Amino acid sequence: MVDMFVKASATVNRLLTLDYLRGYFVLVIIIDHLDRFPSLWAAITGTGRLWVTAAEGFVMISGLLVGYVRGRKGMKQPFLAIARKLLSRSLLLYAWTILMTVVYAYITWYSGIGPLPWFNSPVGDWAYMWHRLITLQMPHVWIHFLALYAIFLVLAIGAVWLLRNGYDRLLAVLSVLLYIYGFGHHIEWMQWQILFFIPAIAGFYLDNIRSTWQSWSTSRQRGIEIATIFAGALLLVTSVIYIFYPQYVPYTSEVNGIFSAEPFMPARLLLTIVWFCALIVLFNHITPYLAKYSFGIVEYFGTHSLTAYIVHGLVLCGVTVLFAKSNDWTINTLLTFGVILSIFLLIRLPVIRRIIPR
Repeated sequence: MVDMFVKASATVNRLLTLDYLRGYFVLVIIIDHLDRFPSLWAAITGTGRLWVTAAEGFVMISGLLVGYVRGRKGMKQPFLAIARKLLSRSLLLYAWTILMTVVYAYITWYSGIGPLPWFNSPVGDWAYMWHRLITLQMPHVWIHFLALYAIFLVLAIGAVWLLRNGYDRLLAVLSVLLYIYGFGHHIEWMQWQILFFIPAIAGFYLDNIRSTWQSWSTSRQRGIEIATIFAGALLLVTSVIYIFYPQYVPYTSEVNGIFSAEPFMPARLLLTIVWFCALIVLFNHITPYLAKYSFGIVEYFGTHSLTAYIVHGLVLCGVTVLFAKSNDWTINTLLTFGVILSIFLLIRLPVIRRIIPR
């Protein structure tokens, strides 16, 4: 069986499968934000309407890597050094959240370029927007994840300390309690943090998990993989039917409500975990093919995910100016490919790589 989380090479300490999976999540987010459907790309994104979206996967993989890189690998460094890195990274993302939200707000209010995602602030009311923005209550939808990530990285300082000192169970309990409190009081970041910190615990023990996996027999590995893929696929098909073909199933509104994102329902949380595990199994097997046939695009998006996430809205603004909405499958499919290629080329520019975090 293929080693879980295949490394790119013996000399490069990267988990190649996770790079490609993160690249996939970023691409799905970009395609859904572009919102040019119908298109063939809907087959890999679900148009952002399924019971779980790429946003959840992006948060989970970010937590997993923080637990692995800053937690386990960071054991070789003093805790204060890790804390400073996490805090500086958080402040950097906080600054970019504010900057890009201001840019998108200005474009939304004054450019007249056409319909853009709704921005919940009275037009031109900068005082109201600043008050809400500096407290991270109102980041623009195209930059929303950065606000959550900035919060999680600050909290990760305490989480890493707990992990380094053997309090992983306490961290899990605190994360669950915070989720319950946030669920009851409709506080978004408290609900979503569980998707970051439970994977962070798994990331901290990732080497142990891989060693245990490799110690199992091939038949046992194959059985677990088949069961995981089957469960994920079955739930995916069910989700597609309830979302896109509600006339064929009963209790549509009730079932879809169980998997609501606002509030972030427990059923959606459990389904996110199932789908994330299924995608890891899938990508663990298809990564060699992606490496060969995706021309480096998926991997580059994965290794420069925040760069792509920060700048993609600027490209979407340009598309809104140049191309009217269409219901033609071919036009939308080609346009979406053009957007992906444009962002790929943009984030490879040296000036972009120097000033925007990756």
